[in-house]
Amino acid sequence: MNRKMTLRASVSVVLASLFVAAAGFIGINQRLAFATSSNSDEEEDKCMDAAKKISDDADGHASSNVCEIGLARGSPTIKLLGHEANDLTTSEFKYQKASASGNDNVLFIAEIQLLQNEVDSVEKSLIDKDWEVTAIHTHELHEDPLMIFLHAQKSDNLDSLLQDIRDVLKDDTNCDCIS
Repeated sequence: MNRKMTLRASVSVVLASLFVAAAGFIGINQRLAFATSSNSDEEEDKCMDAAKKISDDADGHASSNVCEIGLARGSPTIKLLGHEANDLTTSEFKYQKASASGNDNVLFIAEIQLLQNEVDSVEKSLIDKDWEVTAIHTHELHEDPLMIFLHAQKSDNLDSLLQDIRDVLKDDTNCDCIS
């Protein structure tokens, strides 16, 4: 298998991992009450505004009452089989209203991409902010450096949750992703 085919296979694994993560999140969505089922430009704008509260480099997209925010690490350069892969493996943040009861809380789920030496401080900071850390794992075997993905969740006021994530990324990582 040549290098190009191996890279394509690895990219397929990354995309499959993202699909599995999304499918897991959809399973959570089915158990939550929805206030509405329509998507609007207003929801899209709110989602993009939320993304920018984390970082100017973050991108947000609303779909089916879920806001999905992506943020690629600027540093270090992540190589997958010798090719730059920073845009292929990103931190992901998703949220939606926690209930249809009219309260303003959202359920916020984070998958934060970390270097191994960042995991302990990020985990501690999140726990200190009353987040529930639900998983810590890797995605790829041929990354350099190896990236660790930490999953956490919390239900609270959106602005508070966005500030928590921004603070953790700024204070506990070397990602150069907070602008």
